[in-house]
Amino acid sequence: MLRAELAGEFTCDVFDSEAYRRALTTAPEIFAEPTVREAFDFTAKSHAGPGLGPHFDRCVDTAITLAKLGMDAKTVAVGLLHDTLDVTSSTKEDLRKRFSDEVVALVEDVTRVHRVSKLHRASGRVLDFNERAQFRAMLLAMTDARVVIVKLAARLIKMRNLASAPQSQQQAFADETLTIYAPLAARLGIFSVKNELEDLTFKWMNPQAYAELSQTLDQRESIVAALNKLDEELSSRRAQVVDLCGRQKSVYSVYKKMLSKNQKLEDIMDLRAIRIIVADGDNDAESEQTCRETLEIALSTFQSVEGRSKDYIANPKANGYQSLHAVVRDENETTFEIQIRSASMHRTAEFGVAAHWRYKEHEKSATSAKVDQQIQWARFMLTWQNELDDQQKIRPARVAHAVDCGAALRPCMFPTHSADCAYSREEGFCQSCEVEDDSPNYIITVVDGAVAVREIAQNSTLADLKLEDAHVPGGARSSEFYRVSSVRVNKKSIATANASSTTLKMGDVIEVNRTRILSPNKSWDEADDVSVFEDLNLEIHALPKTDAVDRTTVRMI
Repeated sequence: MLRAELAGEFTCDVFDSEAYRRALTTAPEIFAEPTVREAFDFTAKSHAGPGLGPHFDRCVDTAITLAKLGMDAKTVAVGLLHDTLDVTSSTKEDLRKRFSDEVVALVEDVTRVHRVSKLHRASGRVLDFNERAQFRAMLLAMTDARVVIVKLAARLIKMRNLASAPQSQQQAFADETLTIYAPLAARLGIFSVKNELEDLTFKWMNPQAYAELSQTLDQRESIVAALNKLDEELSSRRAQVVDLCGRQKSVYSVYKKMLSKNQKLEDIMDLRAIRIIVADGDNDAESEQTCRETLEIALSTFQSVEGRSKDYIANPKANGYQSLHAVVRDENETTFEIQIRSASMHRTAEFGVAAHWRYKEHEKSATSAKVDQQIQWARFMLTWQNELDDQQKIRPARVAHAVDCGAALRPCMFPTHSADCAYSREEGFCQSCEVEDDSPNYIITVVDGAVAVREIAQNSTLADLKLEDAHVPGGARSSEFYRVSSVRVNKKSIATANASSTTLKMGDVIEVNRTRILSPNKSWDEADDVSVFEDLNLEIHALPKTDAVDRTTVRMI
């Protein structure tokens, strides 16, 4: 078999493998690209060692996921290569011999994000709300948005394949995914990925509740039946329908809604939804009339639920969103929410001023205007692609795929933005404009395995940094203190003499190794030296009692 061969000694063609055929079937154009083929060959050979087969399969699945999200050849290649520096013997020099500087830099950045993520899990410490926001902001700001997208795709594949992992590992991955990666997917507008990450998190954290609720919510057949019935009625009455699809609410979102609103499952009216997009008229009045006529057809096909309709065409939302909403029941008393809007209303809802990707999260943004600009464009492209290729959408039997109701306004391929793109003229969509980088600067500190996210001033050096372990119980006047014996920045040891010349950047990992300097019987006032590692102006307070004489080095992953 392919993976049984030693690296560099393949006797069969990588491109005759089942893995490549599967990828090529999924996205033939992108996997035929020279850069992607080269990455496929390199990844297969670098993962040829014992026990690396599952890693190779996950790399292929990550690349397929990226291709489905509309990523370009370079990003898909990085998806294939994303773990080569972490789990194989391949080096940066090996990559540079075969790939462009851009691809190698992206792979290095994915590896850096992976190591920071792994460090966070290994610490076992739960970050508070602000730290989680800072952690997410740091991941976005420390690198290209494409790196985060690759990491999200890789995390999705990892979460799908946790069945054989120990329960503790399942819980650690699930917790991190829910607090860090699912919100990042939402920030970038990849809601199909966000929903699946949340469902998988729920599955591993509460398997019994997930199994019970997912079985109850499995209503795909009823949605298909309703879509087929409505499609037949709309066709017979020559309704001007551009697209017709349905979806069922994700398991985790239903669970969260039941908890937050204290609702029973039967009280949630939007468990199943049907969306109808109708053709634009010659003017707004005609488009509105078509929407209302279509709603009449839908209400005559099913039984209307009184008091559950909303007219956002006559009364648009503050952000400009327009649509007709109504709740109906079928003959089996199954409820559906129906949404009807014109093609232009849909473009506004998904890609215009009403679109979710134009708005920041409820929490205060912890990123800069420059990072927000990059995220905005990423969200636009990813939302568009997700709209066209969302596997969670359900369609009637005669409709195989989404109708692109805005082909004339299709955006440029992410992450580029050409001058002739229809959206390049929109306010806020100037990718080439210079935007001041006003980023907060976040670093990771590791003291005795305790991880913290810290905000520091721009251009701070190691000599400016004061580390305080505020998360360890005992208080600042604890009876035991430790001298900082060594410091590493991104795994590189830093001598005291070089502290003032070591500038700290976004995402840097600072490891502090310490030695005890006070006896448990010696009081604060009796200490000869309580200003630890004074030359570096580094101070560590609040350490718990321990029987150990020394603290060993905290291993950086």
